[in-house]
Amino acid sequence: FRGGPLQRPTPEAPEVPEVRAKGGPGVNVYIKRGERVTQWDGKMPLRAQDRIRLQVVGGGYAQVTVVLQQPGGAQVLYAGALQPSAPTPLPVSWQVSAPGAAEVLAVILSAQPLDARPLDVAALRRQPGIFVTELFMPKEESR
Repeated sequence: FRGGPLQRPTPEAPEVPEVRAKGGPGVNVYIKRGERVTQWDGKMPLRAQDRIRLQVVGGGYAQVTVVLQQPGGAQVLYAGALQPSAPTPLPVSWQVSAPGAAEVLAVILSAQPLDARPLDVAALRRQPGIFVTELFMPKEESR
């Protein structure tokens, strides 16, 4: 799903290999439940004590900021640089807490580190040059 339109070289221009970023930005979510690690499918409910880890594909962006969206505002969980030519596994993981119906993370990609604290995710979404994706991860009901 990370591709672009197929372009054919023009007959007068020789085909010259070039190095450039492929595709756009993306986020892979990994869940560790006990000793088992699986890639999150976008639907599987989380359980208390699960651990969440992200791998971010920058797609041309240099910085990532991960925030937990909750009543009362967004809490910055991580901010740092992205690898320019490879997916970046973030060096932190987060443990799922028991209360609540879902964990909602916003992954914000930018050219420069974000200064504003507290972050207004809705306002950032409207800014040019900023990529925001939300991860809505439902939790299993407590038993």
